[in-house]
Amino acid sequence: QAASVWSYARTRGGVLLTGDGTLRKKAMKDGVTVRCILYILDELKAHGIISIATTLVKLLLLQEINTRLPEGEIQQRIARLTDELKQ
Repeated sequence: QAASVWSYARTRGGVLLTGDGTLRKKAMKDGVTVRCILYILDELKAHGIISIATTLVKLLLLQEINTRLPEGEIQQRIARLTDELKQ
C-alpha cells in the first residue's frame, strides 16, 4: 500500500504524508515532497485551527507514543511553543 501511495504522489505531483523512514528516503530521492505528523501539527497551529497550548499538548503526547519521531525536531518545537505561550 505504501508503495502505491508513493507512486500516486510521484505521478500526480502530490505530497506524501508518512512516518515511514525508509519510504520517506526513497520518495525524497525520487523527488517527491514528503511530510510527517509534525508538519500537520505545524499547519493546524499556523492556520488557527488549534491553539498554541493544544499544539504543545499534542506534541508531548506524540513524543510519548511515537519514539521514532525525530527527537531534535520535537525538542525545537517544544521550546518554541513554550516561548510562544510565555508571550
